[in-house]
Amino acid sequence: MTEKEKQVIDAVGSATPEQLDAALRAISGFETQNPKDADGFLNLAAARRYAGNVSRTTFYRWVQSGMRCYRIRRRIMFRASDITDFILKTQGADK
Repeated sequence: MTEKEKQVIDAVGSATPEQLDAALRAISGFETQNPKDADGFLNLAAARRYAGNVSRTTFYRWVQSGMRCYRIRRRIMFRASDITDFILKTQGADK
């Protein structure tokens, strides 16, 4: 884990999932166009932006560590809620 990741985890502290979700959207500039699609599928680029512009390597490491992804035809897609849940789960494991 990088020093920057440790600082982010320390800053999050005891944030609720809703607060973390809002913070991730604010940091990444990610906003859904339609509230009904708030938990829709994201492609790799959008998912990485949603997670705070993490590197492709880090993101794939998260997938290998158990973050949920969906294969739709030949594309790998992600849900914002799965990304948030994974970050919250791993944050608790690091402390």
